[in-house]
Amino acid sequence: MASNRTVYAISAVIVATATMYGICHRKQRAQQLSDEESYARALSLLGAAPMMAQADHVHDLRRAWFVAWHRKLFGDKGPKIIHVAGTNGKGTTCNLLRNALVGLGYNVGLFSSPHLHSPCERIQVGVQSVPWRTLAALTERHALDMQPWMVPFDRFLVVALAHFASIQCDYIVLETGIGGLYDSTNYVEQPVACVITSISFDHCGLLGHTIAEIARQKAGIIKPSCEVAVTSMKQNPLALSELQAAATVAGVTLQQAEPSMRPQFSLSPLDAENAGLAEATLEGLGMNIASLDLSAPYRWPGRFEEMKVNGQVTLAPFLAAEEIQGFV
Repeated sequence: MASNRTVYAISAVIVATATMYGICHRKQRAQQLSDEESYARALSLLGAAPMMAQADHVHDLRRAWFVAWHRKLFGDKGPKIIHVAGTNGKGTTCNLLRNALVGLGYNVGLFSSPHLHSPCERIQVGVQSVPWRTLAALTERHALDMQPWMVPFDRFLVVALAHFASIQCDYIVLETGIGGLYDSTNYVEQPVACVITSISFDHCGLLGHTIAEIARQKAGIIKPSCEVAVTSMKQNPLALSELQAAATVAGVTLQQAEPSMRPQFSLSPLDAENAGLAEATLEGLGMNIASLDLSAPYRWPGRFEEMKVNGQVTLAPFLAAEEIQGFV
């Protein structure tokens, strides 16, 4: 009799355990589905078209709104901002700047676009993309802050700044989207550094049909308050003239950076040029980077990514025509 009771007791425990496991599993699955649905809703909101026409006055409205948003998040004394514009090499230069600052022990936020694999890549702290659950939560939290005139780039910027504020970043490396003068990121009033990478033809319908017109737009990020304004020694002469004119108006000295002499960039003139920009910027800010490996932990899929095709090593094809010519 006692033996039967023991068997019944054990059976009851097994059934109860299995039931509890089933309940927990269903709850976890429901939570996972809920998280995934939240992420899908977030991406839908972030990627939605603006509900208001992009008239000229929207530029001023956008800038004023982001100035106020930045102050709301960071107060009067926020992180130091390195602002990067250009046609070619913006992403690489931003990554190298971020790597160096992380190597120096700073807490660094990086806002960059476009993404290759996941929208989360656009918002990074340190060398990590924002977790997708965090992106979903931030988007939901700030959905009501987003304005009818905002394009997807604006909405990602809203969420990025909120994330950087919550992490309490020391530096933000901010990459422009299109141009510079009227770009959403150009709300920044006091960047510590303004970096202009190689300029060539891009977004001509928006920026202009000559190198000079395009350079004038890129030069719009140069501010009187910046400690360092730098471009490449190999900058297009027509573009360089416009950049120098903008720097003169701002009352700052435009530095022309030599390509980096570091061995890890020796195989690619373009990488050496971008690394030179990063080095000049950081040294101009008084940082000792001699012992830093700027490329570690640098890996940017789709940009100078080695791939094997039919047994031969080639490069990922996401390059502008000028970049391919420069590399070859």
